[in-house]
Amino acid sequence: MYQLSFFGDDVNLSVAPRPFHKELQELYDYAKEQAFLWWGREFDIEILLTSTNWRRRRACYAHYRDNSKPPFIKMSSVVNARRSKQEVFGDLLQELVHWHLHTSGLPYDDTDEAFVRECLRVGASISGTETAQEALRKILNA
Repeated sequence: MYQLSFFGDDVNLSVAPRPFHKELQELYDYAKEQAFLWWGREFDIEILLTSTNWRRRRACYAHYRDNSKPPFIKMSSVVNARRSKQEVFGDLLQELVHWHLHTSGLPYDDTDEAFVRECLRVGASISGTETAQEALRKILNA
């Protein structure tokens, strides 16, 4: 594969141990299944794994504002190992919502009403940040 440098951590994905590849394959299989199930479309971006032990982040959807490179989803194998498969898939589903809305030209930030509503519709987790939780409360109380 190639060397990845993002958020200050480097991972050479071509020499990742076998369990790393198995985890990555499970994430791709889930992403492909969910993209087709919820939006009738093919999952067409990369999922990248890092061995960095993130303290606050569980997953992230990233893209370049100028669209010079394709977007991707990044997750930490260390963080994933501490969580249940259901929790990891819930985090991935949230990132898939970001991906779907962004690539469809719709609002996709954690605090956007369209994003929160889509997460609720598909059963994705909502960010634990205060602003995201406030957006969720606003929708639930409407």
